[in-house]
Amino acid sequence: MRMKNKMYREHKSRLKLFPILLIIVIFFVIVCVVMSWKRWEGESPSVRLNREFKALGRNPSLSLVVQDSRSGLKEISVTLKQKDQVVSLVEARYPGPTILSFWESGDREEKNFDLGKLIAERWKVQEGPATLEISAVDHSLRSFFRGNRANLQREFVFDLHPPRLEVLTGQHYINQGGSECVVYRVSPDAEVFGVQAGPYFFPGYPVAGGDKNLKFSLFAFAYNVDPKSSLKIVARDGAGNQAVAGFWYKLFPKKFRSSEINIEDSFLQKVVPEILSRSTEVQDQGDLLKNFLEINNKLRKLNHATITKLSQKSAQRFLWN
Repeated sequence: MRMKNKMYREHKSRLKLFPILLIIVIFFVIVCVVMSWKRWEGESPSVRLNREFKALGRNPSLSLVVQDSRSGLKEISVTLKQKDQVVSLVEARYPGPTILSFWESGDREEKNFDLGKLIAERWKVQEGPATLEISAVDHSLRSFFRGNRANLQREFVFDLHPPRLEVLTGQHYINQGGSECVVYRVSPDAEVFGVQAGPYFFPGYPVAGGDKNLKFSLFAFAYNVDPKSSLKIVARDGAGNQAVAGFWYKLFPKKFRSSEINIEDSFLQKVVPEILSRSTEVQDQGDLLKNFLEINNKLRKLNHATITKLSQKSAQRFLWN
């Protein structure tokens, strides 16, 4: 009888402790949830390709940027599928918070991948359709601790044939610092075409008439380009395939005069403040001479860049008659 009473009392004591233990467990769970609240976010990782594309060539140009600015990246996977073959381009894993630091975030740095280079290194490119599949998972505690997932898929074709290019004009005579014109025919698949003169590219435009493949380029041989630099016509399609053709020309190098101009303070006092008041791109250096040098260096470069940008947006037709 005494034994039964003792067991009854012990059982009753346990029952009294159960609510307390339950409260402690609930409190612990609440604390853990509160501490790890930011890891319960529902935002998927950001997956971005540097450009839209429908075709890639033998040496493709394509890059990928992946980032998760909330709970941090957990894994990234990129695969290339063509015919019955599957090629792994990227399989990256990023460690997350430990059990003792479960409230912290994982790797939130931006990850960059040169997919074009990876394709060229790991796959013998074949003509025809292909699929690029990209997946990224973060360290979120959502989806039963599996994290948020971002998927990106692109259907495209591998095109290995460069555009066709034919030069039509014969002799070209050009002075250094002067300009010339060349006429050529390029196949319809070319998206970019023109003349490369040293570091400068001069786009081509349609020749008025019935032949849509007939193009011309007005180009200059700049005063600061090495006379030994070659001129060439370049045509490039959407897959990045490039055709290059040279043409006959004779360059007449020139030596350009240089001279010194004396600038007086009265001129600086008249011109510099007026330019500064109208130019938000240039900051006041607190000195008249420094402001003049800043205008002649920084502002001139900005103006030249603006003119170059505008010239590249010229309409695909003659603007004079």
